[in-house]
Amino acid sequence: MVALWAVVSASLLGLPLTLAESPLVQISLRAPWPTPPLLLEVVEFISREQDVDVFDFISNLSSNTNLLAGKETNSRSVYNDLLTAVSGVNGHQYLSRNTSLPLLKLALSLHSNAPLVQAHYQYYRETIIPQHTKKGKTFNQDCDTWVDWYGVQACNLQDLNILVSGDRGETSGQSEPELFAFDHVYHSSPAASSRTAILYADLHGPTFPKMHKRLMELTQSNVLTYILRYKPSAGASNEHGALHLSGYGAELALKSTEYKVTDDRNAEKEDASSETSTNAVIASDESSDRLHEDIPSVKPLTKDEIKNIGFRTAQYILDATNPLPTFAKVTQNFPKYAHILSALSAGNQSLREETMHNAMLLRRSTGLWLNGLEQDLERLDAFSLLRIMRTEADLVSSLTALGIPAEGAIELLTTELGQQASVDVTWGTAFDVRSDAVLWWNDLEKDTKYQRWPKSVRELLRPSMPGQLKYFRRNAFNLVFFLDFTNEAHLQAMQMLFQFINQNVPMRIGVVPLFKTDEEDDRSTIAARKFYHLIEVGGRKAAKRFLDTLADDARSQEITTSHVNSVFNKISHGQAAPADFSVEKVDNYMTAAKALFQRLGIQPTDDVFFINGKQLELVEGWQRTMVGVYFPMLEYLAMKVYSGEVDDQTDLVDFFVTLPNVYPRRNSLIFGAEPKIVDVSRTAKFDFVAGIDWLYNVIDSVATTSIMVVADYDTIEGVELARNALTYAVAANATRISFLHNSHSTRAQSFNEVLVHQAAHTAVTWKGDKNTQILLDSIEKALS
Repeated sequence: MVALWAVVSASLLGLPLTLAESPLVQISLRAPWPTPPLLLEVVEFISREQDVDVFDFISNLSSNTNLLAGKETNSRSVYNDLLTAVSGVNGHQYLSRNTSLPLLKLALSLHSNAPLVQAHYQYYRETIIPQHTKKGKTFNQDCDTWVDWYGVQACNLQDLNILVSGDRGETSGQSEPELFAFDHVYHSSPAASSRTAILYADLHGPTFPKMHKRLMELTQSNVLTYILRYKPSAGASNEHGALHLSGYGAELALKSTEYKVTDDRNAEKEDASSETSTNAVIASDESSDRLHEDIPSVKPLTKDEIKNIGFRTAQYILDATNPLPTFAKVTQNFPKYAHILSALSAGNQSLREETMHNAMLLRRSTGLWLNGLEQDLERLDAFSLLRIMRTEADLVSSLTALGIPAEGAIELLTTELGQQASVDVTWGTAFDVRSDAVLWWNDLEKDTKYQRWPKSVRELLRPSMPGQLKYFRRNAFNLVFFLDFTNEAHLQAMQMLFQFINQNVPMRIGVVPLFKTDEEDDRSTIAARKFYHLIEVGGRKAAKRFLDTLADDARSQEITTSHVNSVFNKISHGQAAPADFSVEKVDNYMTAAKALFQRLGIQPTDDVFFINGKQLELVEGWQRTMVGVYFPMLEYLAMKVYSGEVDDQTDLVDFFVTLPNVYPRRNSLIFGAEPKIVDVSRTAKFDFVAGIDWLYNVIDSVATTSIMVVADYDTIEGVELARNALTYAVAANATRISFLHNSHSTRAQSFNEVLVHQAAHTAVTWKGDKNTQILLDSIEKALS
């Protein structure tokens, strides 16, 4: 938790304060813990730099006695010394790119790493100290830096050397210590010693440099693994005061008595000479501050003045000598300056064209792009901006490492890849769910309950509150639910959909019964047939009574086949079938549903629904997920209406299912769950990738694609996976492949792994030699 406090200041950021003006209210956030040493925040920043050894940085700093041993840990001189140190100590460079230094300054100003340092401190106070004091052993809390050697404390080099030279089992008999995400771990090689020493260090303490140097020597000699954790200074108090947090904002929604309602009914009858005089003054004094007035005031504007005031304001800001301060001045007190801005000339045609182009690109009134990547302004803050900038800096560095200049890398990242690059669909892959099997429960365009709603799609352009649904009489948003009518959770979801319709939620809702296609006597199949039968005989009212009854009964009992038949007989009793009714109609529904299941790859046990073809999971909280897709679709549709690509004659159902991101079929192997990305390259520092045997299908060129097949080759599935990957690798260009055996067996390597690797070698060398298939077939037959 943070404490919020306010200070009333007698100045307005350096502006003159008159007795008639109100004092400024300043808001600050204060953390309940003291400000950590700047050194620790710098260490945490360096630890995230690419290809930078944080232990080497600490080792070089340990020779700077003025920096480490100084009493002031957060002074300006310490800040400047640290910036000098990260830029280069003893010929070492600890910033992986030129942009790292400004990012470090931003991180220090935000204290973005302060919570991580505090996590070290809290773990030390609440876990380490109680563990050692309860053991009944000697524990000196006054040690500024000490080593935890399997539960035994070493406060000096002599004790450390004695513990390290002894037998670990005889020392404490404890298991290996638990590691945490905030630990800094140093070992000389992947085959480093299994013995672990944890240094709880005050980096400004007198003992730290010697202890750190000794642990580095022992680690480099492969004697132990060195783990660094921070501890508070011995006897530390809140001497630096509480940490004042930056990067947060607070809004005081105070009603201003100065912005009063002005009678503008006669605004258009203003004296034309007065307007001409104003324009003449502005035109003749281009170099002066046009917004400077002794007493800025709110004046009424005509309809024509309001129409172009946005463009005139943009042109004024861009033409200013200092655009950013001018932008801040205009936006902070816009009503007072509006009458001045509306009188400015608007003759910059190129700016007007650019403004119109930007309006076509934007899906909302305000947008921010960073290296061509649009940011969510509702979620963006100083901390997320810092993370995004570090990610972008890493990406630019990866491109410059290939020999591309920084300017070229930025140009490459900001280049739109085709017409659909960054301005179109943002909700991902979708599918065409149109089918005769879908039963629609409402129709916004035809049902009388929606007749009072506006029908034009231009209703989307009307301003509304953020997060508000758009009520207009078009089937723009179509929900299709696949529901098993014998599943309690699915029946409860159906009840929620009925509430949506009763509450006039502006969405068309459709349902497809979900059942086992190969079992005619299954309860889900029977429930689906009864549902379609009631639709044809009694209409949607009878079908709704059928589902309501099943939903009520499902709360207290399991829905069985006999129960489905009993409810159906009760609902259909006394209802005469229409003259044109036939069982073939029900069969046609079931056939259409089976074809839809096959086309979309839907299984009887799936929990799925679609909004305009976008597949979502029918799990707890599905309403929030649905709304999260609704608004991007709404913004996209509004943009198309604004650009004229969608009008009142457009069929919105066909519009959404014919977008470039929509597929007619869904294969669960291709469009399954979101894949988990494993960045194998990050293990290169442990020589993991370097030790893998790769098989190349190229000789004189570089392999641009690497396939690593991780499987249990003692199973049929593992061998089949290897076969499929190998088939692709042989046919693809510039590809290499490797096989890793992943088995529960304790053997380091299986016989089948050797055979698979030999088969792959033969296939890659001889481009699909038939002996490879024979060998893989023999392995599968042996496993089966």
